[in-house]
Amino acid sequence: MKEILLIAPDVALKHTSKEVQAIINSGLQAHLLSGEVTVDDIIQAISRQKWRAIWISSHGSAEGVLLSDGLLDLALLAAYVRTAQAEFVYLNTCESYGVAATIQRETRADLICTVGPIDDLVAYSTGALFAHNLVKSQGNYRKAYELAKPGGNQVYLYLTGEKGKFMEMRDTFELYRDDLQKDLKQLSQELFTLRTTVDARMIVLESLLNRTRLGAYGAKPAKTLSMKTAYLLLITCMIASILLAVALFLIALGWTHFKVG
Repeated sequence: MKEILLIAPDVALKHTSKEVQAIINSGLQAHLLSGEVTVDDIIQAISRQKWRAIWISSHGSAEGVLLSDGLLDLALLAAYVRTAQAEFVYLNTCESYGVAATIQRETRADLICTVGPIDDLVAYSTGALFAHNLVKSQGNYRKAYELAKPGGNQVYLYLTGEKGKFMEMRDTFELYRDDLQKDLKQLSQELFTLRTTVDARMIVLESLLNRTRLGAYGAKPAKTLSMKTAYLLLITCMIASILLAVALFLIALGWTHFKVG
């Protein structure tokens, strides 16, 4: 089944056909709406099935994208994305940030958009590279975008939806997982060393206390139950402190990620 709804009306853009061909050649499962594309064509396409992604290559502005029968405004486009239940939208048009921001507020989709006019060749090249990298990264939209965006990029933006934020958090955790495991192993080793040191010092301390008591009272060594209890409490507090530090680190990592996202 096709997963991407590719909308590429004939609006006199020189490189649109090349972009379409690059997407098809990449191996992406795309259903193409090209040539004369109207609102009715899009409604019929989203009525037949759900679409994982919607890709639009056309003229555009802050008010919407151009179809063969006129401008498709951002309100209708947001409704189409919501109805299609798309998780990703690529607006490869000029000045599409306003449209993308509206879609992001009303859907869970990740989006690629532009913040100003964009050269047709740059749009074609970025789209072709994105398609190639999307297949190579096994559907990772953000990774494909980072690889495909122009050098010194000042035009394209990636907007993260709710699902994308979860995926980014998962990827971040996987990146830090090995480091966290190493840190926990090191903490365990340090705790063992600390416990060994405390054991040795407790033995010395008990010996000194017993000698002091014998010298002062000439009596048998007093019971050391209270010392052992204090020792256990000390170890328990140290373990609790280390676990609390690890938990606070993980919470801080997650909070920082959500603020950045």
